[in-house]
Amino acid sequence: MNDCYLNVLDLGYREYKETWNIQKKILQKVKNKKINNTLIFVEHNDVFTFGKRGKTDNLKVKEEILEKLGFDIHVIERGGDVTYHGPGQLVIYPIYDIKTHLVGVKKFVMNIENVIIKMLDEFGIRAKEDEKKIGVWIGNEKISAIGIAFDRHVSFHGAALNVNTDLSKFNYIVPCGLIDKGVTSMAKILERKVSMNDVKRVFIEKWKDIFNENCIKFINEDEI
Repeated sequence: MNDCYLNVLDLGYREYKETWNIQKKILQKVKNKKINNTLIFVEHNDVFTFGKRGKTDNLKVKEEILEKLGFDIHVIERGGDVTYHGPGQLVIYPIYDIKTHLVGVKKFVMNIENVIIKMLDEFGIRAKEDEKKIGVWIGNEKISAIGIAFDRHVSFHGAALNVNTDLSKFNYIVPCGLIDKGVTSMAKILERKVSMNDVKRVFIEKWKDIFNENCIKFINEDEI
């Protein structure tokens, strides 16, 4: 393991299943203390994912029709219901041993919400958490969904932030199973396209502040 405490791996644009396998590889290494905690940044192809208790009746269109339209569908290990990932959305996967900062599961999720809220504030967007519903909200619209899984005390899966996301893709589902809530994006609120690199940069700054990280190391895929 290197001297820096937190790795950052930026995968750019990757197919969902490929990234899922990369997560699992890093998860095993973090669990076995062969690599430090790692944040993955990625944009995915059009895909709907279901948490382990997700309900297929929260799809508004039959699976075979969605597949013909080019969407992948996966049932994964995280909590929560159905959500959408796709181009223009920044997905953050923290592969993170929560014992390293002596935080519990609830506090870990709250910290991630807080990172996103403070990051959005730097762009002039006032967001908030909801005590009853996980995620980050602008009024009654969700801008970031969060679904975390744990293997022992190491997290995987994570958060999806709508930056320049095509929000019409959410029309095929009931996002997170919440029939009375909407979705929004940074681009919609700011009425302009947002630099993904700027979002990543500010996200890392806020993560360092909230998780008290002293050292960040950017790594390549061949280092995992």
